[in-house]
Amino acid sequence: MKKLTSLLALLMVFCCCSAQQVGNWEKMDSENKGAQLYGFVGSGSDYALAIVVVPTEKGAVGNPPLIRKYNEDFSSYSDFELPRETPMHYNASGFGNHVILNGYNFHDTGPLVTNIYENVIMCLSDEGEIQGNVSIKARDENSRMIDKATLYKSTDGNCLIVVSEESVFIPKPAENRIIHHIIVLNMDFEEIWRDEINFEKEFGKGVDFSKCQFDMTPSGKLLLIAAKVGSAAKKELTKISLCIFDSPGMIAHKAEQTLEYNTLKYKHVLMDDGTLYLCGVTKDLWVGGGNGLNQLFLIKAQTKDNFGITFKDTPLNKDFYNAYPEYSKSLKSHLQEPGKVLLMNDGLLYVSLYGLISEGGTYGYSGDISLIKFGFDGNIQWIKVIKKYDRVGPNNLYFQAFSRGTDAVLFYAGPGKKPEGSKPGPVPVSSPYCLVMAVVKSDGTLAETIVYDRLTDKTLFNLSNLYQVDQDYYIITGLLEKDNVKTEYLRTIEVAE
Repeated sequence: MKKLTSLLALLMVFCCCSAQQVGNWEKMDSENKGAQLYGFVGSGSDYALAIVVVPTEKGAVGNPPLIRKYNEDFSSYSDFELPRETPMHYNASGFGNHVILNGYNFHDTGPLVTNIYENVIMCLSDEGEIQGNVSIKARDENSRMIDKATLYKSTDGNCLIVVSEESVFIPKPAENRIIHHIIVLNMDFEEIWRDEINFEKEFGKGVDFSKCQFDMTPSGKLLLIAAKVGSAAKKELTKISLCIFDSPGMIAHKAEQTLEYNTLKYKHVLMDDGTLYLCGVTKDLWVGGGNGLNQLFLIKAQTKDNFGITFKDTPLNKDFYNAYPEYSKSLKSHLQEPGKVLLMNDGLLYVSLYGLISEGGTYGYSGDISLIKFGFDGNIQWIKVIKKYDRVGPNNLYFQAFSRGTDAVLFYAGPGKKPEGSKPGPVPVSSPYCLVMAVVKSDGTLAETIVYDRLTDKTLFNLSNLYQVDQDYYIITGLLEKDNVKTEYLRTIEVAE
């Protein structure tokens, strides 16, 4: 996908230079059928895969989504139907060269349906052919699956970890017990691991599944990170448990790290040599003012041995904020939980964005982005804040961030001028916010470039649909509304040094 045209970019701040090329806006649907993009799900050296929906004529029954395969410059495409066996409710993603449908089926159809009886994970080729199908069913009519399965891709990209949650009814004593089914699939969608775990039995009451993470170690063992939020009233500390499974049901190594009586948010990074890092923040359960954060922390462990945990925390107190006077005010109010933690050649980059969404979700405010560079020893090397406050549409409230080893690439909305007036409401068509790309070096130097100016380009970009093809090449979508007709476009961005 190298057929790109040059666009003059504006270099904005700081001291390192970055080059980028932006392709022209290409119609997503050259046949003018009004196709709507669900999202990109895969790519190769000469193609990109997306899930699209082509609306029917007024009054007709809605069309099912299609797999759309674009050529290298998006000048042509082919559409392929999804199989009839597609589950009732699903979302789509990519894994290797496959399209993955993750969904569920109900016991029956009709307005009184409440119980999900089956989780389905379906593997499709780029032309919609079924290459594999995993079904996890509730064990009896009194049990039910809880929503879709949760999917985790291993750090090396070679395994897909499926975790499905089931509520099992136990008659004596009468109770519902939560069981998690774990299935690991390789690149050929072959099952290499199947297990189930009762978190309450293994770790005690209070384990929050939303704060648990899974991965596969370089030696092919299952890694589970389980988090249990503590209680000051019960004098129970917050606890992070690290477990290595040698085989299904067999924990080979287990280690724990306790924190104060707070909830937590973290991301994990697993190195090729088996070193594991957990980087995150603890937070008050109830926040009355400020950001409610207590401490930044970094946990280091070795998955090849018996973990040997080391823990380093940085209290978010007066001394911390005074150490960074340039950003003190912003950090006190706008430092957030980690949206991304990126691996760099000499440490980890913690990235968070302060954002607010309007009631009803019609627009949002995209605020300051905090960048905190940790060394592998857990010490903070530097902090930068990208100060901004832009009113944007809900699809552009967030940021996208990617590691390139020696540096990181961020995409976000801003920093355009504030729209005139302060009345709430949807983003005006003339709102001048921009798509900005920032290249962040490991030493803290930062270069921002406007890759898209809405006043010039008119088309409203959709940051939530930005897709990484490789570390230097990205795709983004945009929407042009003219005479009450909405047309969706695609655009390429290439980053080079």
